[in-house]
Amino acid sequence: MNKFTKIFITNAFTMIRVIGIFLMLPFFYIYGGKITAILCAICFFSDFIDGYLARKLQSSTFFGSLFDSVSDKLFLVVNLVMLISVTKLAIAIIVLELCIALVQFLKYYHNFNVHANIIGKLKMWFAGIIITITYFLVDQNLSSNTYNLVILPLIIIEILTLLSYIWEYFINKSKISMKEVEKRKKHEQKLSKEIGNIGWKKLMFEPNIYAKYKNEGNLKLVKSLATKKKYEK
Repeated sequence: MNKFTKIFITNAFTMIRVIGIFLMLPFFYIYGGKITAILCAICFFSDFIDGYLARKLQSSTFFGSLFDSVSDKLFLVVNLVMLISVTKLAIAIIVLELCIALVQFLKYYHNFNVHANIIGKLKMWFAGIIITITYFLVDQNLSSNTYNLVILPLIIIEILTLLSYIWEYFINKSKISMKEVEKRKKHEQKLSKEIGNIGWKKLMFEPNIYAKYKNEGNLKLVKSLATKKKYEK
């Protein structure tokens, strides 16, 4: 199996969640909660499968990483918006997700590590399980308080995730000194020269490139390449 086939297979499972984004709403209103719960579970489980395949087949790429991250967020938000009709606490989760995204942006802006920590990864599993359970219960016409109790654990782990990212942000910021700033500037210049000679397609779809530069941060790396190409024109 060549590397392009491996990359295609891995991203095909990520594509399941993208398809799910468009299917969730019609499935919910046409078939009800139980069928929607099955679709939801399949989509969330695909997140585990594509991650496993990426590691097993050594097919992780910057494109795949970005594709996976964006599809995760969009699928989660679509489900939460749909569940507002079931429990208003879904609004609180959406707000917390936006706050998490803001903190992650601040980390990216200051060139900190933007990869999800262990709590952030557990949050996605909690979200998949709790949202699926909520859909299963929808057809039983339970009280709003029951749905609130079901979704409450997700709010708790969302808060813990947000606090952990805020803590990481301030810990990293406290370590910044003038010496560290200069060191990072030199590193950024070196990085820009290196990836400027790679080429866009190779950067995005080459597993070896991802393995070498993955700790630099996906968005930061792409931004550096774009800046390099801009000055070359």
